[in-house]
Amino acid sequence: MLTRMLPILIHEILTARKAYIVEIGRIKIIVFRGCFRPDISYSTYLTMLGLLRILKKLNNIRKICEIGTGSGAISITVAKIFKRYVVVTDISAISILNVRKNIKLTGSDENIDIVRTYAGSCLRDLSFDLAVTNPPYLPCDRYVEICSGLDMKILREILKDCYRIVRRGGKVLYTTSSIAPIVLGRVIDEVRTPIDTVYLVVIERC
Repeated sequence: MLTRMLPILIHEILTARKAYIVEIGRIKIIVFRGCFRPDISYSTYLTMLGLLRILKKLNNIRKICEIGTGSGAISITVAKIFKRYVVVTDISAISILNVRKNIKLTGSDENIDIVRTYAGSCLRDLSFDLAVTNPPYLPCDRYVEICSGLDMKILREILKDCYRIVRRGGKVLYTTSSIAPIVLGRVIDEVRTPIDTVYLVVIERC
């Protein structure tokens, strides 16, 4: 029973019950009701730190894609600080409205484009220098957004698209959990949570 209820509990904690303003890396955004809360998410924090660290080191990463952007916190931070071009995707209509609002709110219009799609299914092969995703990675049924399915199908499909859309020599950056059955790539950072360890993983595109 606890195993079945845990994803629902996590989902309730990480999903905004009402719209509110949050400051992420000195950038203020709004999180719509029903969207993922980036300010209390370990995986969002880990992704943000890892991505900023990579971009400080590598000047050749000019085109970035974020799969499953949610409120847009990660991509808007990248666009504002590093002036990189970012394409963000999400399947959720609420998330698309949320990120569109935040792009206007932060004046990031010139550096970000939005695509509503499942994963990166409509994006061209080899078209980005880096793909980043903070995906559903819990091995549970698809009754809440943080679940990837018992067979981890959602995470596998997202990673497949991420790998496909980055150029040769490019990178895929994603988060996963110690309770997930798959880790593809090299773990570059991790953070312990009350229920698991969240890993930040990089895959190098051959």
